[in-house]
Amino acid sequence: MKNPSTKFINRGSVALNRYFHHLFDDEITSNNGQPVPQILPVQPVAQRKLFTKLAVEDHRSIFIQLNPLTPEGQITNCRGQLYPLPNKRFLLRNQNVSYIFTLKQVRYIAG
Repeated sequence: MKNPSTKFINRGSVALNRYFHHLFDDEITSNNGQPVPQILPVQPVAQRKLFTKLAVEDHRSIFIQLNPLTPEGQITNCRGQLYPLPNKRFLLRNQNVSYIFTLKQVRYIAG
C-alpha cells in the first residue's frame, strides 16, 4: 500500500508542473529583451584546429560560437564562410557582417 503522503506529493508536483511549466519553457532573455545565446561546451584545441583547417580548405559554411574579448562582452553565435588571415587570425564572413578572431576566442565550431 502506498504511503498517503507520497500520493499527495506526486499529485501536488503534477499540479505545480502544469501551472508553472510556461515559466521554464520560454527562451531566456537579457534585461533589454534580447535572447541570450545557448552556451555550448568548449571544444578541445586540436578539434578546433582541425575544424577550422577543414572549413578553410573546403570553403564550407560553418557555425562558430566566440568567447568575448572582455568580461563585459557576451558570447556570440556566428555563421558564414571562413578565411585565413595573417598572424593566426581568421575572417568569418556572411552577407551582412564580418568577424575577425583568433583560435583562442573560438568556443565551438560546427560545419
